[in-house]
Amino acid sequence: MAVPATSPTAIEWRSIIRAFRTPDVSVPMFAGLDHEDPETFLNQCERYFAEAAIEPLLWSRMVTKCLTDRAAKWYEVYRGLSLPWAKFRTLTTQHFAGVSARNKLHIKLYANKQEEKEAVGVFLQKKYLLALRMLPTASEEQIIGLLMESLKPSIRKVLRAATMSSFEDLIERALQAESDEADETSKKPTAARTAVATIQPAAPASATTAPRPRLQCHHCTGEHYVRSCPHLKTFPGNGPVRAAEAGAPSAHGTPGTPQS
Repeated sequence: MAVPATSPTAIEWRSIIRAFRTPDVSVPMFAGLDHEDPETFLNQCERYFAEAAIEPLLWSRMVTKCLTDRAAKWYEVYRGLSLPWAKFRTLTTQHFAGVSARNKLHIKLYANKQEEKEAVGVFLQKKYLLALRMLPTASEEQIIGLLMESLKPSIRKVLRAATMSSFEDLIERALQAESDEADETSKKPTAARTAVATIQPAAPASATTAPRPRLQCHHCTGEHYVRSCPHLKTFPGNGPVRAAEAGAPSAHGTPGTPQS
């Protein structure tokens, strides 16, 4: 027989209210973003609940108030199960820091490049935070080198000549390069329109040449010379037909006189 869930007692409610009203302890939040480490979040939750004097049996219920964005959507399927804290910790770690999740994050870190229309400031910030999580032992110079190779070529070629020792230098110079590129792009269409307005294309040769007259036979409606008309011999007054009808001399003799 299932045991019905009991509602929190007055002492438990006072403990919950006190936890969210305690001014000297900040409430940890977790959105499940790529750069957020779930282990860090879970450890912060445990310290927060302990300092706020929250009973361990209430930790799983309290932690739902700390989940936002992706993490809140993921937890929806577990919301009505009243999971113990140990189970909640295991599920959170597996989903956001398991082998599959870390493999996907490594691909994003090394393979993802800045898109043509992507803002360089937003791109570098996300990439830098992800690098801090996935490469905790890397130096600042190593991370800057990784970020440089991820930028689009038009900005990367401008930054190669500069010496940068911190992420702040990199993002400041990248923002300036992006601004300069936007200024150059905005001027190019105006110059192109001016060139089109001043240079008129030459008229095609066919526009200045008179059209060739169409051939038309005088004996029929065909488009050919008279001498090539197939009906030429059938018309009176043409060739041997006319000569025979009028008794005209042939081409080699006189009328009525036999040729010798």
